[in-house]
Amino acid sequence: SDVYKRQDNFYKIKQTMPVASGGLHPGMMPALHKVFGMNVVFQMGGGIHGHPNGTFKGAMAAGQAIDAVLKGVSLRDYAKKHPELKSAIAKWGIIKKPFVGKPEAKGFKY
Repeated sequence: SDVYKRQDNFYKIKQTMPVASGGLHPGMMPALHKVFGMNVVFQMGGGIHGHPNGTFKGAMAAGQAIDAVLKGVSLRDYAKKHPELKSAIAKWGIIKKPFVGKPEAKGFKY
């Protein structure tokens, strides 16, 4: 789905660019892409700065994850030739299904 399309004709408010932020890392890109589509800003502060090999490599891993999604390649396969992405996946894993809804409804315990 494309969140951007859902904003059409919403009380005459101009369209905006949705932003996904907070706890994002490269391993979330496939799931986030399914939710938001193409027209979105992903802010991966900790997912870039928290990379095991530093900020620069974290930024590379983020870009590699986005490239993999846009090319239709799994993150694991793409990581075979991209060590920055491989390190990010080793640290944070890959999220296969986006979390939507209240945590309590999914059996999540604080």
